[in-house]
Amino acid sequence: MSVPEPKVEHHEGRGIRSVPLFPELRQILDKAFAVAADGAEYVVDKPGYRAAAMRPGGWANVNLRTQFLKILKRAGIVPWARLFHSMRASRQTELEREFPRPVVCAWLGNTAAVAEKNYLLVTDSDFDRATASPWRVASKRHEIRHDRRQKWHQIRHRKDYATSGQETKKPR
Repeated sequence: MSVPEPKVEHHEGRGIRSVPLFPELRQILDKAFAVAADGAEYVVDKPGYRAAAMRPGGWANVNLRTQFLKILKRAGIVPWARLFHSMRASRQTELEREFPRPVVCAWLGNTAAVAEKNYLLVTDSDFDRATASPWRVASKRHEIRHDRRQKWHQIRHRKDYATSGQETKKPR
């Protein structure tokens, strides 16, 4: 999928970046394509919207946030803080779990420094993984081994030191 980069198109080699069409997005776009009018070129193309937004110098008066808020309201979804930033941060974080950072940054059009400073998130699943990590399991194993050692010492102590209910010194 080609994504225009109007903010950086004046830099050499920039202006359009290629991004894979991820399977979860592909399914949604396939459904939209199935119900689109014959010959439709765009998934979202309100009559006149693109023409009004495209100016000789690039995109202007697009106001995506207002349009997105209307879509969320129609869908019955409560808007969250920093709509587009939050979506970008979530996707950067998700993709970095599967792909190297330079690849993800190339797809999303940012740098590793920008990703680290602005987009990478700590998620609930990070906490879930941390609380179920091998070191915690190993710690539990240590507790079990420690309990077994204590019981073994108690049994040994009883055998070596106790005779007829009286304690004696263990021979050396």
